[in-house]
Amino acid sequence: MFINNTRDINKITYLECIILFITQRINSKSKVPLRRKEVE
Repeated sequence: MFINNTRDINKITYLECIILFITQRINSKSKVPLRRKEVE
């Protein structure tokens, strides 16, 4: 049971890392056009 629980936790943290990475990329991409608009 303990091993299964740790595996589930690892899967969740792995998914969270991927989600965070994707959201960071989206945020970085969205910030570029915003800065361009501010410059204009």
